[in-house]
Amino acid sequence: PPPAAAPREDLARLAGRSVLFGHQSLGEDILDGVARLVSAAGVGPRVARLDAMVAPSPGVLGHVLLPESRDPARKISSFAEAIDRLGDRAPDVALMKLCSGDFDAPATDPAALFERYREIIAELEARHPRTAFVPVTVPLTRAEGGVMRILKRLLGQAPGGVAENARREEFSARLRAAYGDRVFDLARLESTGPDGERATVEWKGRAVPELFAGYTDDGSHLNARGQDAVSRAFVAHLAAVPVR
Repeated sequence: PPPAAAPREDLARLAGRSVLFGHQSLGEDILDGVARLVSAAGVGPRVARLDAMVAPSPGVLGHVLLPESRDPARKISSFAEAIDRLGDRAPDVALMKLCSGDFDAPATDPAALFERYREIIAELEARHPRTAFVPVTVPLTRAEGGVMRILKRLLGQAPGGVAENARREEFSARLRAAYGDRVFDLARLESTGPDGERATVEWKGRAVPELFAGYTDDGSHLNARGQDAVSRAFVAHLAAVPVR
């Protein structure tokens, strides 16, 4: 489980770096948690929404919204375009996050999408060798619960959200295998409660992870408890990234 508080040394180290975070939706939840940590500690980066043409300066955790929701391939390309527009002003650390909704469509192919992601990140690393790129696993949702979960399982059907979480996890598993410790494992954080137990749904012989119930009020976004847990780990991970 994440530590009880973000260490001041992590916040201080992050305050000396320029970071660009491309996201939609849930990214705001994470950044709200980071802002609270910075406020409580009195040290840390300034969280700021940036125009795509503006480079974050040292001490700024800048974020941009990536077009477009439910079009993950375009989001990946938009992230690359945003970094390339900055040229030699590219940040110390850059990362992007896909959304849970990007994997809602049954036709979404996690394997093909991952190959596109890996290709673009490799190209970015070649063009921007000074920037450290941090892969992020895909956020999860809370699967359908209650009586409907029980009934659908008895009928041999997947509860709502399970197939989508399985697609999200397939993409995330490929990220972990390819990038190892470089990955900020948002999906694992979201599915792991404070006691270390993972929230999963058994389906077709596998344990499909889902968003831990205590971290959400609506089944997809993070509540204050979830924001605090994820943001502490987010700060620690970005502070530990080796920068050039």
